[in-house]
Amino acid sequence: MTTPHIPLSAPDITAPEIEAVAATLRSPHLSLGPRLPEFEATFTALTGVPHAIAVSSGTAALHLAMLALNITAGDEVIVPSFTFIAAANAIRYVGATPIFVDIDPLTLNLSPTAVEAAITPRTRAIIAVHTFGIPANMPALVALAQRHNLFLIEDACEAIGAILNTNPIGAFADIAVFAFYPNKQITTGEGGMIVTRDPDLAARMRSLRNQGRSTSGHWLQHTELGYNYRLSDIACTLGIGQMQRLPEILARRENRDGAAGGSQSLRHRSVARDGRVAMGQSSRRDRHRLPRGRAVAVEFHRRGRAALSVALDAGVAARGAVHPRSIGAGLRGRQALRIHAGLGADES
Repeated sequence: MTTPHIPLSAPDITAPEIEAVAATLRSPHLSLGPRLPEFEATFTALTGVPHAIAVSSGTAALHLAMLALNITAGDEVIVPSFTFIAAANAIRYVGATPIFVDIDPLTLNLSPTAVEAAITPRTRAIIAVHTFGIPANMPALVALAQRHNLFLIEDACEAIGAILNTNPIGAFADIAVFAFYPNKQITTGEGGMIVTRDPDLAARMRSLRNQGRSTSGHWLQHTELGYNYRLSDIACTLGIGQMQRLPEILARRENRDGAAGGSQSLRHRSVARDGRVAMGQSSRRDRHRLPRGRAVAVEFHRRGRAALSVALDAGVAARGAVHPRSIGAGLRGRQALRIHAGLGADES
């Protein structure tokens, strides 16, 4: 087994970005300063959506989305079973029920057919996750949400810079969220961003991220229960530098993805020896940005270790992805769980 020379992911930070952060550290503005709105403006420019709210993480962004849409106990929110647990956690933070549905085997994203089968009178929203940066079928999901009068949220935490049918990811839904953990396309160490076209939703989420502070401008006037979900000017400074280099960073990642997918050893050995393999795919109309290189779904059975060894032997870093959220620790067997579209028995 060789040491991987193509990593799963790695931060891409340059000396000028480090110096910019140092300059902010030498300034009097470490939080709620000028870098915060400047960073937010980079996402309004990226997505074409007029309101952006920087927060402390992608999970915080999802939580504020749930709160701003007044989703609460008794409500159901549809979410893919194959996703990071943060999406289900945010639903449970507000007392609502995550409804797990199956995914398309090629894109690894929500199946619109499975989503429609899971809608009930208690359904309030759909969270469409752009898995590994591959755009979900947003036209179909937008149509479903409109037909059933549901909110639609884009979890674009892994899809900064992705485009679907010439439209930027983040521009399709009522609310979209992004994240800046070090394995994402850009990083601020930790951090997240919310975008929305609705000025009232934006104003409420700005208040909620800052302890429920009033929009009147009075420093210590708080109008509702809020949270400390602020993102520091230190992090925003790094984010500004990263966004200025976004085309370069995405190009580097695509080059690494091509190197991994083009590995002769990996290409010729994986399918024949180690079970059936499905590559995360998008159509030619899409431009997707994979944060960890190429997404590969393998029917492991008892050959999972061998499949991983094939990649590692080819010098490509690999590991198992998330387990279906419906069988994950902390969710299985709870009341806040129903499974649809053939993923398992109804445990409600």
